[in-house]
Formats: sequence, C-alpha cells, structure tokens
Amino acid sequence: MTDLTREQIEAVCEALGREAENADNAGYDEFADILSDALTAIRQLQRGWMGIESAPKDGTPFLAYVAPHIEYVVFGRDGDCLICNTYAPIIVHPTAWMPLPLPPAGDA
Repeated sequence: MTDLTREQIEAVCEALGREAENADNAGYDEFADILSDALTAIRQLQRGWMGIESAPKDGTPFLAYVAPHIEYVVFGRDGDCLICNTYAPIIVHPTAWMPLPLPPAGDA
C-alpha cells in the first residue's frame, strides 16, 4: 500500500464530508454516521502527534507519548496527566498526544 499525499487525503476528506451531508439530508442517518466516522479517522491520521499543550483538558482520554512509551492517559481535575490503565494514579509528563482511534468496525 502506498502512502497518500496530503492533497489526496484532503480530497477524500472533502468527498466524505459532502457524501455525509447528502446522506444525512436524504434521511440515511446510519450511512451518514459511517461516513462521518471515516472522515474523523482520516483527519486523525492526517494530524498525527500534536504538542501536549493542545491535548484535551476536559477529562477526555487520549494517547500520550511519555518517552519511550505510548500511554492511555487523561488530564485530571487538578491538571495532572494520569495514566488511565492502573489501579493507582500515576502522574506522567508527556510531550505529545493524539486522539484515541475509532473502535473496530462491527463492535456493538
């Protein structure tokens, strides 16, 4: 598989956006949701890793680069970044983040 160029990704995003809008207007909500999820996934891939300053601070979990590991984290109420998959909170200091990927297709 070859890598898509930025222009190709943007063209796919635009086409998916138009199709989702058209499908939603026609009453095909499920189809619109599928296309919307695909568009979100493509945009997430397009963005890649971002500086930790732009990470969500509203309790939304995300992937964080905590050298040399990638962790599943969330910012707590006190502003500390915490690893989510431990019994006791572990404060970490990541340098980059990205949104969680979409769940596998077909999962309920």
